[in-house]
Amino acid sequence: MYIKVCLSLLMVSGFFALGPNAFAQAPKPAVKPELTKDSHKTAEKEKLIYKIIPALKPDLVTAKPVKKVEEVQDAELDMAKCVQTKSIEQLNKEISLKTNGSIYKTIFEAQSRGGFDAADKAILQLSDCRLMGHILLQRYLYPDSPRIGFSDLKNWMEKYSDHPAADRIYRLTELRRPEGDKSEIKKPSYKTHLTGALEPSLMESGVNTSFSAKRTDEQNSAVKELVAKVNSRLFSKTPGDAMESFNADEAARFMSAVEKARVKENIAHGYMVQGQYKLAIKIAKPLAEKYGKDVPVANWVMGLMSFKSKRYEHAAKYFTKTAHASGINGWLSSGGAFWAARSYFRSGNYDKSDEYLTHAAFYPRTFYGLMALELLGQRADYNWEQPEFGNAQRNILLENKKGGRAYLLTLAEQYSLADAELAGVNPDVKDGMKRALLAFALDKDLPSFALRYGNANLGENERFYDAALYPELPWTPEKGYLISKAFLHALVRQESRFNPRAISPGGAIGLMQLLPSTAAYIKDDESLSGKDKWRLKNPRINLEIGQEYLLSLKDYPSIKENLFYILIAYNAGSGNLSKWQKQLDDVDDSLLFIELMPSAETRSYIEKVMRNYWIYQTRFGEELHSLSALAKAEWPLLKAPETVDN
Repeated sequence: MYIKVCLSLLMVSGFFALGPNAFAQAPKPAVKPELTKDSHKTAEKEKLIYKIIPALKPDLVTAKPVKKVEEVQDAELDMAKCVQTKSIEQLNKEISLKTNGSIYKTIFEAQSRGGFDAADKAILQLSDCRLMGHILLQRYLYPDSPRIGFSDLKNWMEKYSDHPAADRIYRLTELRRPEGDKSEIKKPSYKTHLTGALEPSLMESGVNTSFSAKRTDEQNSAVKELVAKVNSRLFSKTPGDAMESFNADEAARFMSAVEKARVKENIAHGYMVQGQYKLAIKIAKPLAEKYGKDVPVANWVMGLMSFKSKRYEHAAKYFTKTAHASGINGWLSSGGAFWAARSYFRSGNYDKSDEYLTHAAFYPRTFYGLMALELLGQRADYNWEQPEFGNAQRNILLENKKGGRAYLLTLAEQYSLADAELAGVNPDVKDGMKRALLAFALDKDLPSFALRYGNANLGENERFYDAALYPELPWTPEKGYLISKAFLHALVRQESRFNPRAISPGGAIGLMQLLPSTAAYIKDDESLSGKDKWRLKNPRINLEIGQEYLLSLKDYPSIKENLFYILIAYNAGSGNLSKWQKQLDDVDDSLLFIELMPSAETRSYIEKVMRNYWIYQTRFGEELHSLSALAKAEWPLLKAPETVDN
């Protein structure tokens, strides 16, 4: 977990969804309109804009797949006009909001099926026109709609430039601009205010630039390319190639001695997790002895190698250097401190052991920090306060244009769009807006927004909004919880960040990131890997199949309810689990096992899911049996279904 290979896996959550998939819980397969002969020059660019990006939360409408478009031409859409005659004050009264929200729900449902005549009739009943930008966009991007021309797109930008989709529509409008046209297109004004992440800021960034040599821009680019090349080799689990690339590249001469050492320590770690312990030690030991706390990973490698060979005093020496290294994140610092405490305990130095447990416990939102608290007999203090969404908060939200649209969208059960609108609300624009946003997200069951909001804002007294950081699912599996409720929440938080429409680069879908082939196998239904795979975006179906898959994994002969093994199989596959069990068959220490696994991604995944699991168990009042077991280096088990309190 601790060595970042510098190749990030991109999450698809957090992007605004274009097209009909933004408007239905059981979405239709995305169909990109064919391009006419006069648009070949911009075809590739338009592919990017038409691409359907997974939304943030599904809408509670079921729609069937539509037929593919056969012909597309520029055309204007004949659409009923919405006439708003009441004041905003009148429209913001609850009876008006509910009435118009219900009508909008009918319109969204009708348009998701191509029922534009029915939608037009409903539009004429509206007295609140605030969502017409979304309605128009849904109709524009419906697969059977005519190809929308420059004039319509430009008019949309003129009226709705503050909408979440404005940036994409602006680019599409520019691409559709007729040759010779020099008219001005209104630029998008929408801006997300949910940026950054507070959780890492609990700690140092993990990057220390004080060791960098002075370089020209050209030299700096060469060094970055070299480091990226080395990291790519490490990601491919070929540390030998990584070392060869580093030694052969002239750019290394532009690096300081410590910079070179920090590249080499990662290569040493790569050798270690591939089981080439002698080579790992050969590289890491001289680095640790020469550079001390400046090479935390080299000390980490030597600490683990010493612990594995039962040289606990040596292990403690190395781990303490990792724990006290500068410029590292809390995950590595707490890990170094926890392993130092283990090593001191094994060598009989109990005072030092307690000292380093206290150090690790300073990071109560990390895997090792939580175990340290358990061994110290303490519990983390989480903030489960859920602010009330009362009239005051309601009024603050409705007075904001984006907030008002978000409120109406939730009444229309268009949660994806509401989520995107809320992300554009500036929380500092008015006193009380922060609490109003959080209260609304929790009251209206928007866990994806709540999580992102909790990651971008601190509450009163600079405390985390843990109710937002660890939100509760508004959906349950179709057959209820057959395993720990906390465990399912922990997985969903890590897999999709509560985005039911999340699609990974590898094709995994939904809350629990299920591969269609896996879902088809579990349900014995081949349609789930083909024409019906869109059903996996239905949260209840996804949770149900994911839970069944976990139950099947739990009973594998090679797993036997072992939580670590379940998570390895879920993340990396049962084949890799078997391979790693054979590679580490001489390791009976549960914590040492995961630190020596070859996959950095899976190691990080396990430790973050377990962290999530324990925090959710605290929230739901479940017994923390696995935390107690793991703190004592026992193998954690997934409790049998009959012992779970539903």
